[in-house]
Amino acid sequence: MKHTLAFLLIAFAVSCAKAQEQSIKQIDARLARYLNRIICLDRCQNCDTTGVDYSDSIQHVNDQLYAYMRKVFEANPATLTADFKHAKKNGLDYVTSEDGNLRFYDWDMETGGTMHFFMDVAEYKTDAGVKVVAKYDGETGFNGCYYHQHPGIAAIHAKDKTVYVTTFGSIGSNQDEAMGIAAYALENNTLIRVPFFRVKKKLKDHIDLGYNRFAGTYGNDLDNEPEIHLSGDKQKLYIPIKNKNDGLTKRFTIYEFDGESYVLVKGSR
Repeated sequence: MKHTLAFLLIAFAVSCAKAQEQSIKQIDARLARYLNRIICLDRCQNCDTTGVDYSDSIQHVNDQLYAYMRKVFEANPATLTADFKHAKKNGLDYVTSEDGNLRFYDWDMETGGTMHFFMDVAEYKTDAGVKVVAKYDGETGFNGCYYHQHPGIAAIHAKDKTVYVTTFGSIGSNQDEAMGIAAYALENNTLIRVPFFRVKKKLKDHIDLGYNRFAGTYGNDLDNEPEIHLSGDKQKLYIPIKNKNDGLTKRFTIYEFDGESYVLVKGSR
């Protein structure tokens, strides 16, 4: 009897695991279909010669995608650390915190021209499960941002909390772009922005930098242009310095973590 019960419990656990795995696969496939629909509509918009305006249709699919993410992600906490392989291929990007408590998603909504409009979504762990919210908080203006895979979302252990730090980019036109770094915390089951960077004696919750990507020291070698980044041990933060033409140079302003925030190192410019 005991052996039978043990076998049933194991079979039930395996069945649940398979069901969850299948559920993630189904979610991945559905996300990929929405994203593919956005891409197809954008191509129709660019190729159509009859004057048909597809913009409302593209926006509608973006709205459907976000609504679907909220519905299924909050019902399935495993999505917080799942790998959505098919959705990735169709343009969904995401970065996850090292402790698995927070994830940011982004995708190009294909509603712009040379300016790219990104949809940003946050998914995070609460005492009652997973919560999903559209993440717009103004650090890159009204057109949203994409998140850098490195460092992804770094978990910094400050004096009284864990602060999540991520770097991001924004595309304003063929030449005008922006980059930045922002800090967040999970408090009372809510994702909030937290002041974490000491700039000119003031604590800010983000640092951003607009620049002309064709006016920098790196010339046309855009794949190797400098980025905002943390040192391997997360103790130093490097912010690229611009030249008089708003291009990026090979020099950095350096901030050092003092246990509570990142503080400008004097003379680092």
